Amino acid sequence: MLFNAETPWCKHTESLFDVTMGSFNGAETCELVGLYLLSQLQHINMNVGLYRDDGLAVCKATPRQTENIKKEICKIFTNNKLKIEIDTNKKIVNFLDITLDLRTSTYKLYVKPNNIPLYVHKQSNHPPLIIKIIPESINRRLSNISSDKHFQHLSTHIPGSTAQKWLWV
Repeated sequence: MLFNAETPWCKHTESLFDVTMGSFNGAETCELVGLYLLSQLQHINMNVGLYRDDGLAVCKATPRQTENIKKEICKIFTNNKLKIEIDTNKKIVNFLDITLDLRTSTYKLYVKPNNIPLYVHKQSNHPPLIIKIIPESINRRLSNISSDKHFQHLSTHIPGSTAQKWLWV
C-alpha cells in the first residue's frame, strides 16, 4: 500500500494502465507484461524477440498464414486491453538501432532520420578512464552490429563520426 502524509493513496481513475514512461518501475513492468504476452504467444510457430515495447517476429509462413497469425496476435493483445501495430511480409526491417535484411542475411547500423547522437563532451567531469574508453566502446558497438567486416563506410552516414574514431559532441 502507498501512503502520502499518513493517508493511504487511492487511484482516482478507472484506467488499468498507470505505469508512467520513465517511472521507477517502468522497465520492470514492461518486461513482466512482455513475458506474460510471450507466454500467450507460445503456441504460434514463430521466433519472437522483445525489448521493452518493441518486438520483432520471424516465421516461415505464406502471406495468408501470416495474416492469420497477425489476427491471432491482435486478438491476444485486445483480450489484454492492449493495442499493437504489426507490419507483415517484410524482408528488411529496422529494429531498435539495427537494420536486418533477410534476403542477404546481413545486418548493419540503423540511425533514425534527423537523429544526431550525442555523447559525453571530452571536457566533462566524468572519470578520465570513462572518457578515454568511450570512442573505443562506440566503435566496438558499431562493428558488433554490422555483419560487414569492413564497416568503415557505415560511419560516414553517422553525424559526428569519422572512420577511425567518433568525434565528441
